[in-house]
Amino acid sequence: MKRPKGVIILAILNLLGGILGIISSLLFLLFGSLGTVGGFLAGQADFTGTSFVMVITAIIGLVNSILSLGVSYGLFAMKNWAWAMAVVIQFIYALTYITSLLNGKNLIGSVISLGIAGLILYYLYQPNVKQAFRISPSAD
Repeated sequence: MKRPKGVIILAILNLLGGILGIISSLLFLLFGSLGTVGGFLAGQADFTGTSFVMVITAIIGLVNSILSLGVSYGLFAMKNWAWAMAVVIQFIYALTYITSLLNGKNLIGSVISLGIAGLILYYLYQPNVKQAFRISPSAD
């Protein structure tokens, strides 16, 4: 079966997100590491702690970005595991945005992001998309 155009768009977005995420995570890691070492050498615990959080955040971002590259490859190659990973990722994003809404943080951004995650989930569950990934109709 032919690859749906929406899948190509999702694969490209995952590829771009993965590349930009790796770049930003590496920069975050670099500056967080410098801040941690500098704060430690200067004896400033507040600065060291904040920088250490930057390092942890950068590592999580790096792992997420690498996973994004993997999903991009899988979507391009029409692998059914990529469909499943894309669905799981969008559900996680949706839960994150719902949590932000409940906490009253960034209401407009959260609503827009939740809508985008919902649209992507809706698209991934379309019969022609599931068929392209060889996902059985009963796999909902």
